[in-house]
Amino acid sequence: CQIAWTRALVLVMGASTYAFTTVVACFIAGIGLGSLAAWRWVPRLRRPLLAAGVLQVAIAISTTLVVPLIGEMPGLVARLTQTVGASFARILATEFGVVLSLMIIPTLCMGAMLPLICAAAAQIRPGSGVGCPYAGNRIVGEVYAANTVGAILGTGLTGFLLIPWPIMGMQRTLILVSAISGLLATRFILAGRRGTGRRIYAALAVLWTVGVLAAFLAQPWTVAT
Repeated sequence: CQIAWTRALVLVMGASTYAFTTVVACFIAGIGLGSLAAWRWVPRLRRPLLAAGVLQVAIAISTTLVVPLIGEMPGLVARLTQTVGASFARILATEFGVVLSLMIIPTLCMGAMLPLICAAAAQIRPGSGVGCPYAGNRIVGEVYAANTVGAILGTGLTGFLLIPWPIMGMQRTLILVSAISGLLATRFILAGRRGTGRRIYAALAVLWTVGVLAAFLAQPWTVAT
């Protein structure tokens, strides 16, 4: 998401150091705030894996909704910068606000995922941790290591394979991310919820994934975008 959003929004805002810094700052701020907000309520959850599934659904939906909004960004940014005046500081602040509004929901959810997964892993292997489920123990180290490897692989695959691939590009890469989030949500919900109700939630997640994959046939961004 970060690579695709950065490539898309830098094209909208201009290929400058300020534009790149704005996108990365918004992304990291959302993840940090999400983790900060999660630490208070994660220890009280009885089914953290189910909560992780709900968050993955939120990531899938919000990531998909951002896709058409990015296509409208060039005109929106142009109109906003004209209304706030020609001051460089005002233009930059306006662009920062627009980018943050696009990223805030998915990045907050992404930030909350790490403590949730740590809590779920500690619950699955209760003898491996002490105190707070995401305290400094082996479980947290394993989860964080997997998170780091995933970040490296995601960056490499997105930057060197998916975006340059003619049939993918930035738009369809984001759609693919949403589909993967839907699949993860299905897995988490099936593992974290008991009874027949979990099948309903899982079926909805599967339908969402199928719908997102169908979005590959949707109208692409314009050449100007």
